[in-house]
Order: sequence, then C-alpha cells, then structure tokens
Amino acid sequence: SGNSGGPLVNLDGQVIGINSMKAMTGISFSLPINYAKSFLVDVDKRKQKQAVPATNRRQTRYLGIKMFSLTPEIVEEMRYRMPMMFSVTRGVYIASVLPNSTAQRAGLHAGDIIIEVNGQGIETSADLVKRVQEDSTLNLKVIRSNGLVFNILVTPEMIE
Repeated sequence: SGNSGGPLVNLDGQVIGINSMKAMTGISFSLPINYAKSFLVDVDKRKQKQAVPATNRRQTRYLGIKMFSLTPEIVEEMRYRMPMMFSVTRGVYIASVLPNSTAQRAGLHAGDIIIEVNGQGIETSADLVKRVQEDSTLNLKVIRSNGLVFNILVTPEMIE
C-alpha cells in the first residue's frame, strides 16, 4: 500500500532503494538498490537458464516476520505514543507476523520486541537476520506490549 514498491530517491534524483514497508507515520523502510540490482541479475540469469553463481545460490532461513531495528529516534517516538509500556532502548520490533509461519507457530506477535538471541543482545534487524542464517534453533528473549518478558524457542524454516 502507499509507496511500497516505488523508488526511494536522494536529492539528486538517483534511485537508492525500493520502498518496502511503512512502520508508522513518518517511518518506512526500503531495500537497498544494490540488493535489488543483484536480485534482478539473478532473475535474468534464471530466465536465460544460466547457472546462478554458487555464492548467490543458497538456502535461506526465515522466521516469517516483518521487523525493524529500534533506533534511538524510533524508541523516542514509541515512548511518546506508548509511555506506559515502552522502557526498551534497543532490539528488533516485530511489525507483523506472517500467517502459518514458524514465528506464528512459536507464539510471536506483532508488537513484540526481540532483545536477545541465544543469550546475546541484538541491536538491529541485521543482527537478527545474521543469527537466523547461522543458528538452527533460536532462543529469543522477547518483551511483549504488556511488559511481559519471556523466552521463545524458534526453529527457522528453510526456503530457496
């Protein structure tokens, strides 16, 4: 909806990303243009029935969540909107959970905040993505919107 799928441009009019998700008013997320270019090269090679280089062909693991990193600016905005529950200073906010995903089956909900993976604190969504790709089972420390802190075991699913 909105600008999703549209270009993100800099002040010089250069495309630097593809808009992918609106988190809240004034805060949205985009895929970097280098990622999109690499993806399109792979798609073109597949269409031409050429082999995709082994470095680009790998199985990917996924949890089934849309997420974003809690930057200081986002934390400040969330504290303003939800002062009663928002004491978190870092982590990954789950914007939505995909139906029938491993995350949903494990009990994760939209609005949950992941603050640790396997006993190690996480600062950004990139930290979580790295751990999903590296670890077969994840012990997530989660803070729910009601302030409850708990752990959930999640096994990422493999996709190609």
